[in-house]
Amino acid sequence: MAKKVKFPLKMADGAEVRTLEELKEHFDVDSVIKEFFNDRLLTWLEDRYYDEEADQVRTLTTDDLNLQKKFCAIFGVETPEIIAWRKERLERLKKYTRDEKILACVDFVAFNQEELADLLDEDAKEIYLCENRFVIPLRVKNKNYFGVGKAIAVIRSKEPVDFDKLNITFKEITFDDAYQKIIYIPPKIEPPKSNSSVEIFYPSSKSKSSVETFYPSSKSKSSVETFYPSPQKNNYSQNTPLKSGEHSIKAPRAGRVTKIDVEENEVVNAGDLLLKINTVYGEIPITADNDGIVKKIFVRDGEYVLIYQPLVVMEKKQNYNPVKQSFPSYNRGREHSINAPKAGRINRIKVVENEVVSAGDVLLKINTPYGEMPITADTYGVVKKILVRDGENVETYQPLVVIN
Repeated sequence: MAKKVKFPLKMADGAEVRTLEELKEHFDVDSVIKEFFNDRLLTWLEDRYYDEEADQVRTLTTDDLNLQKKFCAIFGVETPEIIAWRKERLERLKKYTRDEKILACVDFVAFNQEELADLLDEDAKEIYLCENRFVIPLRVKNKNYFGVGKAIAVIRSKEPVDFDKLNITFKEITFDDAYQKIIYIPPKIEPPKSNSSVEIFYPSSKSKSSVETFYPSSKSKSSVETFYPSPQKNNYSQNTPLKSGEHSIKAPRAGRVTKIDVEENEVVNAGDLLLKINTVYGEIPITADNDGIVKKIFVRDGEYVLIYQPLVVMEKKQNYNPVKQSFPSYNRGREHSINAPKAGRINRIKVVENEVVSAGDVLLKINTPYGEMPITADTYGVVKKILVRDGENVETYQPLVVIN
């Protein structure tokens, strides 16, 4: 018996497809419609016993105005409109990230509140919020939110929310100012017994932050004076005075202490992990900046701390001189460099040159032996130069970004 010759279908890219898998790989809806009009498509399907697809093609007519969408649905491929829509969104997303994992999830990215609502209606479990303010519905549970660019999650609650109970997680997302004031509770400080003053720093969404200075008196009430310092200045002090050779290690961001890895009077080396703080930018490891002894620990596990709040008092070992790498200086005029606090690998650069940033904005992230460390701007300014690339290994103290 003679073998029947099965002809291929020709696609726009020149491919001659002989199987359904090849048709999907080289699919061109105009070529498929052309083969449908000359009756070759139905024969091609019947010859290969693609009976389900052939039955659906038999129901179509040449005067059908929705042939494109129907053929895409039959063969399980996307319409030209969807392809163009995805391409446009991908180009938009690339303005904020080059992370291949995030780009691959472009269908689950929301650029505004309406798109977030659409993804929630589709019951998406992982949602990427990009460069906008988003109201997070607390009645919708079991969601993982990821921030891209400067995404802000607006939490409409008058008290701290137990997100663990709701099975809701946030990563790379900043909470709105109102909710941050609710969850970041200033630590309790005993009033001084002498005539010295204690300054307590309260972060604010405004350009200036409030500092209240308490002056004890013989009466039960103390007089209070409020002033507004520079954002870069450390305006937080503990009651315990520092002795010669001692210095405090302060919190780089506000957050909650999740793990204390040392004890008082413990000997540590430069780079040893002291504790960790869970912030809106992720978990930040706090490490010893030189060889020495942990003289005092001011915080406890689970305690909320403020930005610049002293965490640990270190006594420096005598005759210890840390060896620093020799790097060129970028401190000229109003320009200064942001340097790597630890050696590691650049994980993600989140800014571009000439971008305007505010104090606290994340510039990039470094993967270190102590975990991922966010590198933030220390002042309002302009990113004049980025000195590193994604995936590059950097040394301790190496300049990363130049800020004007």
